[in-house]
Amino acid sequence: MNKLVQRLRDGCIYRKKRWSGDTHFDLGGSIDEERTDALLRESAAAIVRLQPIVDKLPKTKDGVVVLPGDEVFEIMPDGNIRTWIVIWQPHTEQYMVSRIFYDCPIPVSHCYSTREAAEAAKEA
Repeated sequence: MNKLVQRLRDGCIYRKKRWSGDTHFDLGGSIDEERTDALLRESAAAIVRLQPIVDKLPKTKDGVVVLPGDEVFEIMPDGNIRTWIVIWQPHTEQYMVSRIFYDCPIPVSHCYSTREAAEAAKEA
């Protein structure tokens, strides 16, 4: 997978120069379409293969993947926005938000990834 990522970062695949003085990229085209198309097909297959894994990751209400230790933001009943930390609860096998003062953890999906996203949701 790392080789695929590096090849994607490298961008289009260019044909080798036809001779040492070849600087005319427009003569016959400079991009090797077949190899570039193969890279794109390989990338699309990797996305299809990995999407089910990504779909299982914990996400906030605005759809952002979060992990333990990340900050998330909850709109409280009084309209204030509180910052919480994402935790893993082994006994429930869920990613939750530790609400220490309220003694009732909530799912990550009830929170937003940024304060700005929570503010925007509050205004809507």
